[in-house]
Amino acid sequence: MESSDGKGMDKLSVALTGNPNTGKSTIFNELTGARQKIGNWPGVTVDKKVGMIDYNGRTISVVDLPGTYSMNARSQEEQVVSNYFLENKPDIVVNIIDASNIARNLFLTLQLMEHGIPLIINLNMMDEAKRHGIKIDESKLEKIFGMPVTNTVGRSNKSVKVLLDVFTETRMSNYKPGEEVLKHIDRVNAIRAKNISPEEMEEEIITARYDFIDKVMESAVTVNATDKTFTDKLDSYLANGISALVIMLAIFYLLFQIAFNWVGQPLADLLGEFFEEDLAVWATEAMADAGVADWMQSLISDGIIVGVGAVLSFVPLIFTLFLCLSFLDGTGYMARVAFVMDPIMRRAGLSGKGIMPLIMGFGCGVPAIMGARTLDTHKDRMISILVTPFLTCNAKVPILALFAVMFFPENAANIVFAMYFVGIIVAILMAKVLTKTIFKGEESSRLIVCRTLKRFCWKLGTKAKATS
Repeated sequence: MESSDGKGMDKLSVALTGNPNTGKSTIFNELTGARQKIGNWPGVTVDKKVGMIDYNGRTISVVDLPGTYSMNARSQEEQVVSNYFLENKPDIVVNIIDASNIARNLFLTLQLMEHGIPLIINLNMMDEAKRHGIKIDESKLEKIFGMPVTNTVGRSNKSVKVLLDVFTETRMSNYKPGEEVLKHIDRVNAIRAKNISPEEMEEEIITARYDFIDKVMESAVTVNATDKTFTDKLDSYLANGISALVIMLAIFYLLFQIAFNWVGQPLADLLGEFFEEDLAVWATEAMADAGVADWMQSLISDGIIVGVGAVLSFVPLIFTLFLCLSFLDGTGYMARVAFVMDPIMRRAGLSGKGIMPLIMGFGCGVPAIMGARTLDTHKDRMISILVTPFLTCNAKVPILALFAVMFFPENAANIVFAMYFVGIIVAILMAKVLTKTIFKGEESSRLIVCRTLKRFCWKLGTKAKATS
C-alpha cells in the first residue's frame, strides 16, 4: 500500500494553509481535537501547530500553518509559511478557502501552484456562501486547476471528518495543473524574464493573477442577488459614520468598566491584599516564633512574598482584558474597529489594528504592550510598544496628581486632565517620528478583513463554537 506520493502507508503528512479567518484552525481543531485559539485578535497562530490522528490504521500528522494572504515573505506569518514549504514536502497540502470570499482567497491558491505545490482545494464555509447567494461549480473549478476540490462547513464535525477519507484516498501524484494554470504560470515566468524594475514586475504579476481569478469567477462561480444579511445590517451602524465611533466608545467604556471597576481590578486588589496582609503577616509571625533574624524576615516577607504578590496582582486585570477582547474578536467586531480607525491611524504611520494596544494603554501599559505583539507587521508591533508608555495609565494618575497638587494647587485637576492629552499628542508625534526614521521603508498592514459578525453559543465542557 502507498501514501499519496508513493511513500510508506503507515504515516501521512498533511499541511493546512489559507487566508486568516477561513476556518482553518476550526478544521484543525475538529480533526485533531487540539485546543488552539481561533481568530486573529488578540493573538492567533504565529507559528505552525501540529496534531496527530490515527485513522483507518494510519497515523496522520496535520500541520496548521499561520493564516497568510500571500507567499511574499514580508510578514512573520508569510515567512513561516514560505520557509515551511521550502524545507518540507508534505504528502498533502490542503488550501482552505472561504467560499463566501472565494475571489480573494484564490490569490494564495494561485501563488501555491506557481511554486509547484500540488494541493487539495477545500471550499469551507459553504453555508455562508449559500447565504450570500454564491454558487460554486466544483467540477469546473477542479478542471481549471487540475486539482481535487472538496467542500466543508468548518463548524460541522461530520463535514470535516470527510476530509480524513479524502486524505487517505487521494493520490496527489495523479493530479497535474490544468491547462489554464500552466498558461498562467508561463505568463508569470515571461514577466519575471523581463528587464523591468521589481515594482513594475510585481504589479504585472499581480495583474496577471487577478486576470486569471476573474476568468475563474466567470466560468465557475455564480453570484445571485440576496437580501441584506445580518452582518450587512449591523455594519451599516458598526462600520459607517458617526454611529460607528459612538458605538465603539460605548463598547470600550463598558470594557474598561468591566476590567478596572467591576471584575479585573477588584480581583487584583483582593489578590494583592492576600499577599500583603495575610500571607506576608503570617510568614513574618511564623519566622519570628522560629527566631529567624529580622533582616531575613524582611527579605522573605517584604521582598519575596510582597514583591511576587505585586506582580501576580496584574494577572486578574490582564486576564479580564484579554477575555473581553477575545470575545469581541470572536464576534468579528474588532475588525470593524480597525476599519473605522484606519484613516486616522494611517496619519501616525500605523494601521487601524494598532488602535487596540493604544486604547488599552490608558488602562494599563502591561496588557497594552502584551497585546501589541499580535499586530501584523514588525513596524506596527514595535511602534505600538514604544509609544504606549507615553499614554497616561491608571498607575501614573496618583503620581501626576501628587505633582499637580504640589506645583499647581489651584489647577491640579486641570493639569492632570491636560496630561492625558499631552500623552496622546506625544505618542502620535513619536509614532510619526519613528515611521520617518527607524522604521522608514517598512510597510504597515494594508488589508483589513471584516469577516461575518457572529453570535456565540457556549457548550458546557467544550470549547466555544461560533454560530451564525
